[in-house]
Amino acid sequence: WSLKQGEYEAAFTQALSASAADMAVYCCKNANVSNVLGGNSPAISQPILLCLMQQLGAVLVSSSDDDLQTILLWLQESALTLVPTDESVVRHVSQVLQQLVSSVEAKMAMADPTLRRQLKMLLQVIQGMQR
Repeated sequence: WSLKQGEYEAAFTQALSASAADMAVYCCKNANVSNVLGGNSPAISQPILLCLMQQLGAVLVSSSDDDLQTILLWLQESALTLVPTDESVVRHVSQVLQQLVSSVEAKMAMADPTLRRQLKMLLQVIQGMQR
């Protein structure tokens, strides 16, 4: 894995191309979100970021408590980092965001009440991006 060398684009691309969301969760758990998404220029491209959001959203509803905090943190930070108007992702953003809204709402309906605030904040960020 390229995570240890800080080759985040390669590591996340490899994980996402495996089409197994648990690989994406693994990457998130083993990378520092600030190193990957912090600063003026994220360490992963907009298409990879959007794909990551899609895969994390897909496992959000079925995620264990173990992974849930990681998934929520990464979705929140990804939503704040994504540039919906970027030409490399603009055609796919609305579909991915709509899927995310559905996943967050489904998780809210079944989640522990202590998670409702986090999920609601994430939902508000995503809905704000849809405008």
